[in-house]
Amino acid sequence: MMKRFFKYAFKPVLLGLIAFWCNVLISETPVAQSPPTVTFSPQKGLHITTADKNMDFRIGIRLQQMLYLTSPLNYSDPVGGDLIVRRARFQTSGYILNKKLGYFIQFDMDKGNLRLSNAEYRWKPNPTLLISFGQLRPPAGRQFQTTSKNFQMVDRSTISRFFAVGYDQGVTLRKTFLISENFAFKAAGGLTHGEGINETRTPGGLAYTARVEVLPFGIFKGSGDYVESDLSYETKPKLSIGAALYHNHDAYGRLGSTMWNGKESNIRNYYIDGVFKYKGYSIVAEYISRHISGHGRLVMPTNQIFYSILTEGHGFSVQGGKVINSVLEPTFRISILNPLDDVSTANNSFLQKDKATIGLNYFFSKHAIKMQSELSIVSEDYATSGNETYLEFLIQFSLSF
Repeated sequence: MMKRFFKYAFKPVLLGLIAFWCNVLISETPVAQSPPTVTFSPQKGLHITTADKNMDFRIGIRLQQMLYLTSPLNYSDPVGGDLIVRRARFQTSGYILNKKLGYFIQFDMDKGNLRLSNAEYRWKPNPTLLISFGQLRPPAGRQFQTTSKNFQMVDRSTISRFFAVGYDQGVTLRKTFLISENFAFKAAGGLTHGEGINETRTPGGLAYTARVEVLPFGIFKGSGDYVESDLSYETKPKLSIGAALYHNHDAYGRLGSTMWNGKESNIRNYYIDGVFKYKGYSIVAEYISRHISGHGRLVMPTNQIFYSILTEGHGFSVQGGKVINSVLEPTFRISILNPLDDVSTANNSFLQKDKATIGLNYFFSKHAIKMQSELSIVSEDYATSGNETYLEFLIQFSLSF
């Protein structure tokens, strides 16, 4: 009886079991997904997007090599100069799960060590609202917020560098209000740590930033209000006028292991700036004023001598250029810097610094690959040695993607 069973029933049962397990295995094997889209370009760097568009990943670098020369005009120092790596940066950005939740990470490698400058999450629930959290730039002055990739000149103006508030940790909110096709305004706010990059101890208060911008002729092409040259060639006049306030309450900071003597001192920066573009022409202007309550300066005591770390003061800068045939741009800049200083606070000892610059840009691929050159005459007035005037020549090759 058993032999007859195996003879007539075993084979169908065995084939049935094999068919069953094959079906189970096939159902558990993941369905082959479409490969991600991978592109590489000067504008976006290495760019990877999943087939379902739910994740995006980008890797980019910024490398700026600069040659500078200085030649005194009214004093006896020798001609100086050097070839330096002005900026070397690595960055990655993208979005996770959907386009509303993004991230941005940036490392600086040009100061002799690796430093994390940006480490932020970015939530964009709609095209006109952006909320960022992490280590980031407070929404202060226009040029401070403009990435170095998009500079019209070789570097920021002397006033933008002197009054910079630096990267900080906290949260920012940016909102664009589109009133009509030809009118818009922007508002931004920030609540940050106030102590700078990756500083965990906070003996002082927080820093507060507020900014508003009016765009009476509508939105710029390609976020052109934060791209200094008119490479998009605006066919209609475009203007943005902005104002900002930065207030750092009970300001503290570190220089090595030494704390600033900033207890109960508040730093307050005021900004007024604007940008105009039309048919390749561009003008960017900025006024900054800094006030420090109580002392007029924050100082660090060293061997009973006080060296200035931050001082009050104000400055004005205006620059512009004209893009010719999409590749060539003659430029100019005039900046006037007036810090509050004296001989007892010798770190920033000049009382006034004026700089007039003419330049020439050549764009191989817009701001992604470019060569920039400048010739400046710089005049500095000192409390002890009087006026020192010199020529400054800069040439820089910039690769950013």
